[in-house]
Amino acid sequence: MFRRALIILLSILLVLGLGSCANALGPDVPTPEPDTSVSIARVSVMPASPSLSPSSSPASPRPALRDAPAGPDISAGELAALWRRTDGSTATIPLTAAINDAYGDGGSPPVHNTTPDAYRRLIYKDNVDLIIVTHPSEEELKLASEQGAELEVIPIVKDALVFLINKENPVENISLEELRDVYAGDITGWEKLGGPKEEIIAYQRTPNSGSQTLLLKLVMKEREPMAPPTEWIAESMGSLVEVVSNYDNAKNAIGYSVFYYVNNMYGNDHFKLLGIDGVRPSRESIMRGEYPLEDNYYAVIRKDTPKDHAARKLIDWLLTDAGQMLAADAGYIPLRPIDNIRPENTIDPIYLGDVNNSSGTGGRVLKPNVDDVQPKNGVRPPLSDLFFDGFNYIQYINGQIIAQFDSVDMEGLYQGTWGEQYLLRPFSGIPNDYPNYEIYYTGSLIISFLSGNPFFGRGMNFHIALTEDISPYGEGLPDFSVTYEYAGHFIPKVDLLTANISLKGKPATSARINLLLKAWIESLPTDGDVEMLGDFIEWYSGNVIGEWVADDWVYRLQPTVEKWKNYLSVSYTLQLYDGPGNHLPLFRTICFDVTTGNVADLVKVISGNVDYYYASGFTRIDFKDINEWGWFDQKNMPTGYAPPRGSVITDAWIMYGGLSINVTEPSGRELQFNIWEWED
Repeated sequence: MFRRALIILLSILLVLGLGSCANALGPDVPTPEPDTSVSIARVSVMPASPSLSPSSSPASPRPALRDAPAGPDISAGELAALWRRTDGSTATIPLTAAINDAYGDGGSPPVHNTTPDAYRRLIYKDNVDLIIVTHPSEEELKLASEQGAELEVIPIVKDALVFLINKENPVENISLEELRDVYAGDITGWEKLGGPKEEIIAYQRTPNSGSQTLLLKLVMKEREPMAPPTEWIAESMGSLVEVVSNYDNAKNAIGYSVFYYVNNMYGNDHFKLLGIDGVRPSRESIMRGEYPLEDNYYAVIRKDTPKDHAARKLIDWLLTDAGQMLAADAGYIPLRPIDNIRPENTIDPIYLGDVNNSSGTGGRVLKPNVDDVQPKNGVRPPLSDLFFDGFNYIQYINGQIIAQFDSVDMEGLYQGTWGEQYLLRPFSGIPNDYPNYEIYYTGSLIISFLSGNPFFGRGMNFHIALTEDISPYGEGLPDFSVTYEYAGHFIPKVDLLTANISLKGKPATSARINLLLKAWIESLPTDGDVEMLGDFIEWYSGNVIGEWVADDWVYRLQPTVEKWKNYLSVSYTLQLYDGPGNHLPLFRTICFDVTTGNVADLVKVISGNVDYYYASGFTRIDFKDINEWGWFDQKNMPTGYAPPRGSVITDAWIMYGGLSINVTEPSGRELQFNIWEWED
């Protein structure tokens, strides 16, 4: 208790960092030219290697995927480059996200389109070297042959085709032959299967979709499925699950998907999975090979891919015990039994997926209440329906969650913070299809993290403001808004968060500010930055987190954005548990003129207008001069102290409505001042 109380007491002291309020650098990243060469036609399906035996050594407990076993024999940079040329199925998004989370050094995972698009891009060499998908359809194999594209189709994890019906339907099991007859149109009523005297509404997917290909391959075989009415064709797996759960005559409906998707990515309690030939689909029945409609997800590359290519290295690693273990941790079924895979080591796949990209689907009209986004028959609308068309809502939500990390929790005997009390790992964001939310009234969205989530040591709720410029259910308009993004590792032991700024009614100015801010961030870190942060992290690890947080805890460096008059300040401060604050040392800052979008020198703006009477001043701390197990000795300036003539203001930034400045005196002593009443 004494140590914790000491931390809270000392966290209100100020220490001085380094800063700069200008310097926008950095060229744009070039877009790779498309590869239009064509290879020779043939498809070879590669079996999983039978020579790989289960690991005999116990796996160490892992709180999250970041601590997975030794990764593929490629660097984080190679993986990032490979991700830019990777595509896949919807149901394999969590697999690439899990790999990226563990070994991608904080970069973005690949964008997954659809199975048909992924195959098309690979076959035509449309900037794709690797796809992670279901098995190719006959049409895709034909297209590959026509284009002279020889493909290698390599199984990497197991899955299965599953059939789902509404939970009110009494049918529990169906034979494979009966299933074939249903989709051929020979059985048209549920009564023949032990169900009600109702017509069977047999939904199908679009041609060449992954699940439609599996229907033809595993169920229909040589028989042709019936041609369904247009309204019986589901454009996506999610819409198929929804219609089976939500359909007006839901007891009539039957549809199909893949086990991973309905079990991990789009589950609800209004459908059930049919047993086939007496075997109900489950992880265990699929793993043991008992369920008759088992298949795989595949890594597919062109045959002419070089042997030392990163795609081949990644595939080889995915077939090892380490790769299979990571896939199992992400909720997939490994190709073979693997020792030491325990449920408590897994991460729920609802927390995996695209945390950067999203597009609202809620229209463009404000609505007076939230009735139409409440659950219907137990099915909750997608998160995208809560935001205007095209708005990247997931960046906004994740940024709002990050901004709340410095809130103070009053449950304990002292004022603990989210980071100190509950954050288990760097928060990399929730995916754009995250299901755990509530909206009770306009203007506010609640994002819930259930007990056992990978980020926090307990269940937690975050209230997200909805405003009229982003949501049909919003209230009020902000002067400016900020979304925060997890940008990965900055230097060893430090994770970086970035900001995206939107000024009300000024899209062009906002775009210019964000472009200059991005270039400025890309110019960091300098050698001095690395040294300073390294000294701070060494001290911080030994004195602050050592007793309560795991050794592999990663420090979070995040910005604070504040506006005063026509100036916007983006500041990175060092921090203890509380997140950025005016009581903590400055690392870097940059300022913008919101009328032009150009970089502004806030030091020049405020020079001559600083009244030190209301200022509190402190000496700068140099962390390299502090022993690992020592606390900083900081000198407070007397009330009303003003620096002597010849002192220079080196940095200025705005935080929590106050002005903070760094001052160097003629003697070389460096001070920081916080000024709560100043000329404005």
